[in-house]
Amino acid sequence: MNLNLIDYENKDSLASRIRQKRTKFLISIIKAVRARQRPELVFRILDVGGTYLYWKMVPESFLETMNIEIVLLNLSRVDLPAEASRFSSIAGDACDLKGMADNEFDLVHSNSVIEHVGSWENMRRMASEMSRVSRAIYLQTPYFWFPVEPHFLMPVLHWLPMSLRCKLAMRMSMGNWPKANTLDEALAAQHSAVLLDKRMLQELFPDCSISFEYFVGFPKSLIAVRSC
Repeated sequence: MNLNLIDYENKDSLASRIRQKRTKFLISIIKAVRARQRPELVFRILDVGGTYLYWKMVPESFLETMNIEIVLLNLSRVDLPAEASRFSSIAGDACDLKGMADNEFDLVHSNSVIEHVGSWENMRRMASEMSRVSRAIYLQTPYFWFPVEPHFLMPVLHWLPMSLRCKLAMRMSMGNWPKANTLDEALAAQHSAVLLDKRMLQELFPDCSISFEYFVGFPKSLIAVRSC
């Protein structure tokens, strides 16, 4: 598959166009939450696993009008460009947001992260921590029943037995993943993302509404929202 399709630096790529559509929905959520707060207060967003590139999809004028400040949390702190004055970067664990107070943020956001934290128990911990640090939640994750695995860009790969998935990983490169040289590498790659279905996401976020994001008529991603 052409990797230019998932080039987020290219605003005309397929991935960027899907993300732009998603951003419109995110903006509507921010507006709904912001409307219930005093306008002179700073609106603080914690983005778990976030990047500055992702937020460039949101107009700077909107961030300014809404008086938004965004904290990007990743395993390691990242450098930000000088123009990213509304952003800060911190290091931390999505499953253990120690040092952050209950409801410290106005919105906690995460895009395509929860499927990468490993075990179901880690997913539960991440969901619990997101629910703790903010009343409002926006989380997106790829949908298990979409026929193309989004990380390896292979049709039905995630529906195959693990043994067959590993054999394929050791025979060819897939998506951004190079061909695995050993079984250990193949297993690590295949375990790097665990896709969820709607029931599983609802179990993790019982007080969120769960909706689908569609692509060519197929449900592609799941979005969990708690806006109060």
